[in-house]
Amino acid sequence: MNKRFFLALISLFAVILLSVNAVGDTNYGWAEQYLYFCSERGIIQGDETGNLLPDSNLTREQMVKMILNALNVDLTTQEQCVYPDILPQRWSYPYILKYQEYAINNSQEFYPTEEVSREEFIAMTMKVAGYADYVAGNIYQMVQDFSDWHEIDGKYFDLVVAAYEMECVSGYNGMLRPKDKLTRAEACSMFYKIINAIEEKTKPVKTEPDPLYPPVMMMGRAEATLAQAKQWAINRGAHERFIEIADTYWKYGEITGLRPDIMYAQAAKETAYGKYTGQVKPEQNNWAGIKKYGLNGDAPEDHEDFPTPDDGVRGHFNHMGAYVGNEPVGEPHGRYNSVVKLTWAGTVETLQQLGGKWCPDIEYGNSIIRDYLEPMKLTIVRETELKDTEE
Repeated sequence: MNKRFFLALISLFAVILLSVNAVGDTNYGWAEQYLYFCSERGIIQGDETGNLLPDSNLTREQMVKMILNALNVDLTTQEQCVYPDILPQRWSYPYILKYQEYAINNSQEFYPTEEVSREEFIAMTMKVAGYADYVAGNIYQMVQDFSDWHEIDGKYFDLVVAAYEMECVSGYNGMLRPKDKLTRAEACSMFYKIINAIEEKTKPVKTEPDPLYPPVMMMGRAEATLAQAKQWAINRGAHERFIEIADTYWKYGEITGLRPDIMYAQAAKETAYGKYTGQVKPEQNNWAGIKKYGLNGDAPEDHEDFPTPDDGVRGHFNHMGAYVGNEPVGEPHGRYNSVVKLTWAGTVETLQQLGGKWCPDIEYGNSIIRDYLEPMKLTIVRETELKDTEE
């Protein structure tokens, strides 16, 4: 992958405001967002009147400049021009010199004003983006989607398939039309798709949550009282079963040393305050969305069933116990036995560390702090409402 590519995505050029007049032909309204995308980044430029000429076919020298600008390629090169039809005074000369490092065609001349095809543009863009060694893998699906797939030139084939697999190219009426000339509007639409797809693939994988809050330890005394937890649940419109189970959470907090306010907050997130609006059903008494041993689906039957609400809370604390290193209380459920065998089992110390472990979302712990735990801790208890629930 071109290491400079990601920098290109965050380096904004002077903004060229795109208006209906600048687009030109009103039939190209479909391309307005693509034209704006490219003009904003300095990938495409208009004529002296600001018209971006969307319906004009792209020439080879225009293509080379657009691709190298789009991917922020350094034009520095030691190459000597090999094309006799390109002289040093030509405006595109420095771009063509750099193009030689990526050239797919073996033509003896460059033909700068020749209009380029869709396949050449796609292949050239993908090669500069770092896909020169790409090996096509999803050929069968592309064959199914495009009846004219066999028209793609062999030298472009793998790179076109790469763009297809990244969902950057589309056809019309089941045809890719690889030999068709490419308009500037179409080129911008492809840039938009290719750049966004590559940007998504080159995003660094987060391994740590954002440092939005100080570390919140899983073990220790609750920072919210039982009364605050119940009042908070009432204020949030929780189901009665969720308000009633709060006592059980504080009971197992005393037994295990895990903070009951954190566990109760997590249960609120996992069950929508006991309303069970997801796949888990209330009668399963599963307060934390715990899956059965060996199952990873999202159907009700993929989740653990607990005999009673109390057993469900005990299962929640046991499951978290596998994360923090606690011994289980009573007989653990099946999934517990698989979690304790994981390499990181028993190493979790903070709520933030649940992200990427309990849930794939690395910000999972932060979301519990922000949306559930902090509001619970700030809750003002109204005694009359609590008495009503107890009666």
